[in-house]
Amino acid sequence: MTTQWRITRGDQQFIAKDLAELKIWAASGKILTDDLLQRPGGSEWTYAMETVELEGLLRKKRGDGPSEEDFQKQRSEKTLRTIVLALTGVGVVVAFGVMIMVAMNPPDPADKDLKGGQFAIKARDALITKDCPLRSSPDASSSAVTNLEKDQRVQIDSKYKDWYKITVDGKTGWVGLDDMLPGYYLAKAEHKKWDPLYNPENYVSVSISDWQVVMDEFKPKETEHLTILSMNISNTCQYDMDKIVLLVHFWDTPDASTSREVKQEEITLEEPIPAHGSLYHELEFEVNIEEVPRATIDILGGTIVDPPMY
Repeated sequence: MTTQWRITRGDQQFIAKDLAELKIWAASGKILTDDLLQRPGGSEWTYAMETVELEGLLRKKRGDGPSEEDFQKQRSEKTLRTIVLALTGVGVVVAFGVMIMVAMNPPDPADKDLKGGQFAIKARDALITKDCPLRSSPDASSSAVTNLEKDQRVQIDSKYKDWYKITVDGKTGWVGLDDMLPGYYLAKAEHKKWDPLYNPENYVSVSISDWQVVMDEFKPKETEHLTILSMNISNTCQYDMDKIVLLVHFWDTPDASTSREVKQEEITLEEPIPAHGSLYHELEFEVNIEEVPRATIDILGGTIVDPPMY
């Protein structure tokens, strides 16, 4: 399914590859409030100011001069009229200049560097994009540790699926990707340095080399069915990886199109995997079938042993 957002401004159209890039454009002023947006896979167009995902990120239009009320306590009526007329004229000129600049300089997908701007954040920090709870676990139904406010800065500790474990004011919890803008998204010049820290599943792969159903005489008496999975785990990044979280699925037939999942189990490997290295591992599972026709493994997360500093 496509993750691209389409942006229309007059007779021009641009494409943001995903929601994260759209938020970056909005925060940096590349998206205007009256731009038209089309969601991934959608057919309808809505104004950027009406898009919930961009709430609080869009900047106000330029050229809005001071109102009469701002000056009435400090200026005489005659002076006020003069100032308002002057500012109106300047505003028209500035607005016209901005329109020309926007037309000549549409959003550049490569221009994501906000390090020196108003929303500048460090690579290991994140900006909360709307008021939301800090969850006790990576689950939308879990209890709230505390409440976070829009534009609050937090420190990212690790990632699990689409949730980030963060620390703020000495409290640790989980926030979903839709509620925050990670700083490492903006560290384009240092992407290789930071990406493995928060996307470990892109650098770790698992291949099952063998599985065996343990015979009755070799398994514990209290265990009815015992299966041993043998696997090779590879790490392609420049850091040693630890606490790899795996989700193992067991299926009742070899045919992926017709098989039924009979069990799944989430485990965390305690043995670290060296940088640019691999590890052979055997895991035991209780599976309530006499033979295991097929097993698959998803990688949910991991932790860098010695993460880089700021």
